Amino acid sequence: MSGGGGEAAKSTEPAPKTLTLPLAEGSLYVEAYESLTFDRPSRRIVLDGNALMVMANVQVEADHIEINDLAKNAYLKGSIAIQQDDDVIFADEGYFSYETREFELINVSGNTSGPQVNGVIYFRAEEAKGNLDDFRMHKVWLSTCPPTCLVYEYELTSKDARMQRDKVLMLYRVYAYAREHKIMFLPQLAIPLKRYRPLRQTRSPIEQNYGYNRQEGAFAKFAYTYDQRFIESVTPALLGVMLLDLTQKQGTGFGLRQDFLTPLGVTTLRGKYQRQYQGPLDPTTGERGKPDRNYQLGLLQELNFGRNLTGNFSVKRENTYRIYRTRTNTMNSNLSLSYTSGNLKSSLSGSQSTNITGGYTSSSGSEIALRKNTNASLGLSNTFRLSRLSTLTINPSMNQRKTNDGLPADLEGKFLSTLTFNRKDYTATLTYQESPIDLDGDRYTKDDRMPVNNIQPGLKLNFPRTTFSQNSPFTGLHLELAKVTKKLRNETDIHPILRFKADTGLSRSFGQSRGTRFSPSLKFTQYMYGDGNAQYVLSPSATLNYDDRRWFKSNFSWSRSVQHGVKNPPVRGEAIRSRHSANFNIQFYQEPVWDWKLSSSYNFMSRRWGTLNSTMHLDPNPNFGATFTTSYSIETETFQPLSTNMQFFSPADNWQLSVNLTTPLQGYSLTHRPFPIQRLTWSYSRRYKRGWNFYLYSSQSGSSKGALFDRVQIQKRNTCTTLNFGFIGDRKEYYMSIFINAFGRYPVETFAKQTDEGWDFWVNTPTADVFSLQRGLGAAFGGSTGYSYGTVGPRGGGWTGETYGASPGIQY
Repeated sequence: MSGGGGEAAKSTEPAPKTLTLPLAEGSLYVEAYESLTFDRPSRRIVLDGNALMVMANVQVEADHIEINDLAKNAYLKGSIAIQQDDDVIFADEGYFSYETREFELINVSGNTSGPQVNGVIYFRAEEAKGNLDDFRMHKVWLSTCPPTCLVYEYELTSKDARMQRDKVLMLYRVYAYAREHKIMFLPQLAIPLKRYRPLRQTRSPIEQNYGYNRQEGAFAKFAYTYDQRFIESVTPALLGVMLLDLTQKQGTGFGLRQDFLTPLGVTTLRGKYQRQYQGPLDPTTGERGKPDRNYQLGLLQELNFGRNLTGNFSVKRENTYRIYRTRTNTMNSNLSLSYTSGNLKSSLSGSQSTNITGGYTSSSGSEIALRKNTNASLGLSNTFRLSRLSTLTINPSMNQRKTNDGLPADLEGKFLSTLTFNRKDYTATLTYQESPIDLDGDRYTKDDRMPVNNIQPGLKLNFPRTTFSQNSPFTGLHLELAKVTKKLRNETDIHPILRFKADTGLSRSFGQSRGTRFSPSLKFTQYMYGDGNAQYVLSPSATLNYDDRRWFKSNFSWSRSVQHGVKNPPVRGEAIRSRHSANFNIQFYQEPVWDWKLSSSYNFMSRRWGTLNSTMHLDPNPNFGATFTTSYSIETETFQPLSTNMQFFSPADNWQLSVNLTTPLQGYSLTHRPFPIQRLTWSYSRRYKRGWNFYLYSSQSGSSKGALFDRVQIQKRNTCTTLNFGFIGDRKEYYMSIFINAFGRYPVETFAKQTDEGWDFWVNTPTADVFSLQRGLGAAFGGSTGYSYGTVGPRGGGWTGETYGASPGIQY
């Protein structure tokens, strides 16, 4: 099992991991953006934020995933997407078994097609049970009109349905509607389904982009696909693409991409060249410099040496002029190989990147120094399955970084080896780790503060709760004996030390079926070191929950950590301090009208109360809701301002008003200080006859002066086409779009923006490519080294009548 993610949210989203599907049978890959926690004794994993789990060729995404590895199932909640090959189903909540591939989902939606279907069938259902090859749905709605439709020409509803992949969609007790009028009832209706696998696409889509901006002047850009084939034996599609840029200030640009099918796989060659008509004007001398010449070259080669040995190799060279006289000068190469044979799995990965920046005079006349950074990495991973229960893993790697500061290259290595013996009642692991290894021989003088973390060697024994019994009060037992080094490289006075660590605990829960539940627990950790030092940590805790299930519920939690022994242990990072605190919250409620929650905490060590927080929700009817939030400092005896968030909805559901108020409570006087409005957000929409619609959105803040309206839009929806006219306030852009209702992803759009130096405008036209040519071209001539495409777009994607803004054409 492998995973990605962190214990806390990061400021930037991590780069997604590249996976080769299908994964090996029995393996499970997980990752999360916000947090990933693993309770080893109970074998439970909790993923939060863009959570992902992959097994074989099935991918499961959700906002929150709780995995029970003992039961081989997962609880999913929020923005669920279960995908197998090109089939995907969305839901709000449910369960998924990664052993049987079965699921139970609530509020599901998805799409499919068939030979007798003109377009795509979009469906929704209250619940679904089964797997992606064969599942049943309850209370189903479906139509061939995409979610962009505001008026459905026809709809079908059924009490139950059965979907058999590539075979049939069977509906039971079907009602047919035309423009919301019931016209027919059928006991059963069968819709034949068949996967559409084109072998050759003969038409040649072309994207056109026209406009004007300050950097390029007037421009016309074209992307023409002159060859497009699909072969199942290779990974990407075979394409031939030509790009042509005609710009007033940056000159003519020409790009070409061609794929060839070779015995090793697909070979992709790409390049782009652009030359300015004239060089930049020097404001001091009035002379023009030499015109810029910009180019991009790339090679991507699949390496299919056989069924057991596969990989990829890519090289990319780029020298490109950007706005504000910045230039990118980069050289990147990547190599990956994977070998599988019997009980051996081996992979080799390497990369090298060189980035040159600076070396020019900025528009203000200052000299930007030349800087050259080179980074390289090489890693080897070997996994040997010695027997049904034992596995040996050896992972050596190295990294190199070099700058033009006159110092030698910094070369660091790492070695990790683990021998694992895994039984149901216990797991034994023998580990040897050196990290990092100084491979440059101290020639690089700035690596003396590099943190060293070595285990030479370490033995770990883990006994889960089930070793004792399924209902045992023991949470498990973890034993570890290792020779550990944790220090900085220049700390020569710190030497490896032998350390023994033991973890165990007790936990119980009483009264789960009644309104009161009491859950005590006790955790014990013992450290013993080779120099005679020792420490132990005793951590008791308890939680008391009460809910009368009518109007009142409360929660009280208490925890304490007692540490005895050496305060500064010889292994850095294992110093543990005593803690003693309690938290409580009380909630009064009358569902679904109102609820009021009070919460606070107390630190017994410092004898200090935490802030008393108060949150009240008021929801008396469907047309009004309010939230009141404030806090009180017990130590300073002061109130924080009261935050009031109110929302008003029209009975006809055609407008919404949100009001945010911040009211001081400490020393507040209504006569001297009227109610201040911190933020006011509201929206209004109205439908008229003959397909006319009007949308108005606004968000105002007392601390900033923005546009009066965020967006104003007028829409005219006809039977086959939709027209949008609008204004985006914060960007000061006017836009117009037209698209065919059956192809809402491909609008023809016109944007115009007024700037201090004049007007910028551009026109986008569709590609009409069912395999997302625009995204593929963006990757082909952008920062990506590979070419990707997909038939399933992102959740919530596509064009709607209330969506505005678009990409200004293909980015090279």
